[in-house]
This record gives sequence, C-alpha cells and structure tokens, in this order.
Amino acid sequence: MKRLVAFAFLVIGGIGMASVAHAGWVVEWSNVVIQKSGQSLPADTSIMQIQGNKVRLAQPRSVTLIDYKKDTFTIMNPETQSFWSGTLEQYLDEVSKKRQAATERRLGRLRQRSAKTPGVDEAKLPQITIRKTDQTKTIAGHNVVKYEILSAGENFQEMWFAEDVDVSSDLDPDKFLAYQRTMSTSMQGQAGSRYKALYRNDDYRKLVSKGFALEVITRHIAGGFDRTVTAIRREDIPSSVFEIPEHYRRVALADVLPMPEQPASMTLPNAALTPGVKSAPKSGAAAR
Repeated sequence: MKRLVAFAFLVIGGIGMASVAHAGWVVEWSNVVIQKSGQSLPADTSIMQIQGNKVRLAQPRSVTLIDYKKDTFTIMNPETQSFWSGTLEQYLDEVSKKRQAATERRLGRLRQRSAKTPGVDEAKLPQITIRKTDQTKTIAGHNVVKYEILSAGENFQEMWFAEDVDVSSDLDPDKFLAYQRTMSTSMQGQAGSRYKALYRNDDYRKLVSKGFALEVITRHIAGGFDRTVTAIRREDIPSSVFEIPEHYRRVALADVLPMPEQPASMTLPNAALTPGVKSAPKSGAAAR
C-alpha cells in the first residue's frame, strides 16, 4: 500500500557556550489517517521545529532533518541509531529505483529503463482553485479561517489558517515550495497530479506566505489525512537539534526504515500541509 511520510522543520540556537540564534518555532501535531470507509485510525503525534531554513520532524519511529540552504535531506532511525543523508535528488532516485524494482517483481520480468524521476507536463495538471470561506474557529489558542482548495473542481484540501502566526522569517516560502515542486515529481496517480499543480499555483504561494495552517484535511481516492496543531510556541533551540548524532551509523536508505513507494513529503510549517501519513512502521531488521 502506498504511503506518504510527513516531514517538518525546525530551529537553531545555542547549547552550552555556543551562541543562541533568535527563537524558532516548535509545533506539536496530531496526525490521523482517514480510511476510504470514512473511519479514522488512532492518531499519531509528531513534533516539528523550524528555524533558519532548517527543519526537524520527530515522529514515533523516525526523525527527518532538512536543510534548505545546503539541500540536504536526512532520515534517522533512533532505535537502530542509523541514518541516511544526501540531496533531495539522490533521495528521489533511491525511491524511484525501489519502486521500479517492486513493479518488476510484481510483473515477473525485468525491464531495462531509467529509474530517474519523470518530468512534469504542466499543461496536463489539474486546475487549482482556492476559496476563502467565512467559517472560523479556534485552534491551539489562535483564531483560524477556513480555506477550500479544489482540484479540477473537486474537493482536495480544507485548510484552517491563522494569519497571526508567521514563520516565513524562519522558513522561506519560496525555498520550501521549490523543494516541494521537486519532491512532487516522483509522486504518482491522481494525488500526485494534484500536489504538482498545487505547488505551482501562484494563489497557493501567496496564501502560504502570509500565515500558518493549524489544521489541514486532505482528501484522496483511498481516504484522507487530517493534521491538526495541538500546540505552537516560539523557543530558542540548540543548533545540535539539526545535527546527526556522532554515534549514529550511515546505512543505505532502505536500511533506515521501510522504503515508501511514494517519495517522502513534508508539511509546510508556514501554511498548508502536504500529504502525510502515519509515521513509518517499525523496521523488522536493524541496519547492520
């Protein structure tokens, strides 16, 4: 079953004698997968930290680090104390190779072809429409307004937006969206087309540049996903939070966690959330 792994971003600061940067952001999330039947699975929790165009997402069985300045993407498994790190392009190539190998096993034959991620034909992408509603409520102590995102006229996302939460000084929206456009090139199916279109939409860029979505409900053919902020605060965070522990071992990507057939995607801290699901299941074999 295809899975999308949600990711997040987070904070630099000082530790010990080190200098402390300006306060970043710490965001606590509740993440719920909605099945096709409409039934909701038990919620998972995650903690996102954002600062200085660096991001950290801690889930129950994995930690993801993203450095938007250096273009590094890191996945760590605290249980096995192992990690994989590389560029986003290297990550997508690994995911594509894994997906191609799985397809060939199912078909019972080997096809010689490139595992590179395909390009995007923007002319074939669905039209994205963003509508602001007059519905409001309070989430984590902030007033939010509901926005509806339609793809080719169909409901795609429901975003509850707080305009008094601005993290753009800690995560550049343009850098994030450029990263997401690259990430989405390896996504497949109807959901993949929707995200590719969304990240290229100018109204969406404007929206995510002026606030923060405290709840995002995403709908797709297999059900949906609901991410809700339970707490958000400013906080000075040590720079070591964004570093790989010295005692962790570098391993192949497939040995860190079970490989998703879809590329990992991330949440957008300063506004909307992109696809995400529950954290990756525990790996049955530790990396050697």
